Amino acid sequence: MILILEIILTINAWNKGWRWWALLPVAIVFGVAYIIGAVIGASGGTIENPLSFIIFDILLIIVQIALICMPKKISVSDNVKPHICSENA
Repeated sequence: MILILEIILTINAWNKGWRWWALLPVAIVFGVAYIIGAVIGASGGTIENPLSFIIFDILLIIVQIALICMPKKISVSDNVKPHICSENA
């Protein structure tokens, strides 16, 4: 259920103008969670209390909501004008 919420928030942040930056928090949180899970699994441990993973999910949701609430301002580099051929060429 949380994953669906994260996907919806990422899509909304993408549509607010953040584009590829909207995917960065998701990639960071999933990467850190994967590394933590791999280290725990490689050491033979078990995840009895997944509180740390839930905290990562809550932080991701907060960051995504912040991106949605603060739409990215369009800069000059975002407004790429199409190449117009000159009539003399």
